[in-house]
Amino acid sequence: TQSTWGLSIVRVDRPMTTPTGHIPKPWLDNTLTLLWFLEVLLCIKYFCLDTQSTLELLGSAAALVIGLRYWKIFSRKFFLAVGSKECIAKPVNIRKFGDQSWQFVAHSAFGALELYILSETDWWEDSWSGNKFPRVEYLVRYLYMFEIVTYLVLGYAHRFVEAPHKDYFVMYTHHIITVLLLLGSYGNHTQVTVGVVVLVIHDLSDIASDVLKCMNYLGLDAKSGWYLTEISFVFLLLIWPYARLYLFPVVGLRQCFYTKHYCIPEVDGFMTGDAWSVDCTIMRCCLILLLCMHVYWYYLMLRIAYKLLRGVDPSQAGDEEYEGDNEITDKKD
Repeated sequence: TQSTWGLSIVRVDRPMTTPTGHIPKPWLDNTLTLLWFLEVLLCIKYFCLDTQSTLELLGSAAALVIGLRYWKIFSRKFFLAVGSKECIAKPVNIRKFGDQSWQFVAHSAFGALELYILSETDWWEDSWSGNKFPRVEYLVRYLYMFEIVTYLVLGYAHRFVEAPHKDYFVMYTHHIITVLLLLGSYGNHTQVTVGVVVLVIHDLSDIASDVLKCMNYLGLDAKSGWYLTEISFVFLLLIWPYARLYLFPVVGLRQCFYTKHYCIPEVDGFMTGDAWSVDCTIMRCCLILLLCMHVYWYYLMLRIAYKLLRGVDPSQAGDEEYEGDNEITDKKD
């Protein structure tokens, strides 16, 4: 096991067979990894325009790395103090809790910033009212910068750090598409408004998912007498369809498909294009693909709910439908 950026890293030369028996497609895995590297280059292109921009990008990356290292220390102490004895006995749960809890912190911080930006603008009511709010312009820039850096780190961790889950390729594709949408939205300056709206829907709903996974890793379920895992799961079953299957298509997709302002001619030297240019069409396709992923993940949640109703242990149901037996991979280290 190695340690990079505060993360506990499984060997990079891990076997291409997952613990659950699934055999990943090497060509697809390599293609997605190549896309990840290309997105790193695009990130440099968009943000390293001058010395100040370069320092800002490096500073945000350094802040994330330092924050991760200290968070891993704190999360380990928190886990040992709060986690159930059964979960503490499994070292893999400590690493999983650390990885998931920092995502909870990131989603919470991003969500709070996005809510503040929306409170200072009218973008929720009309995403295409224009970027006419200079008082939040610098906040939008840093929001995008930290979001992109965070998802690039998530993509790296997903490929080289974490033990594969059953939705390995779906999640990897999600990270790639998210970065692509963020870069495309930022590159076309007129799209950052609708971008903030889409981000707040996703980040706030991700908090519920993060809480559920953290409660599960801590073992705060019915067996421990806390029932927090079950309560979190019920809450996620309610919030996910409302945020991801209703708000996202109605507020986000609708405006992207039914407004002539989706892509407008050149503004301040940024990317240009008409409503059905290649770049705009790619963005729409990525948004539709995200919606399909939301449906897939909700399907997995419903399968887990069905097993819970049949009396299956929550941890066992999660392992069978999502996690997989990742302890096998960890023991190899």
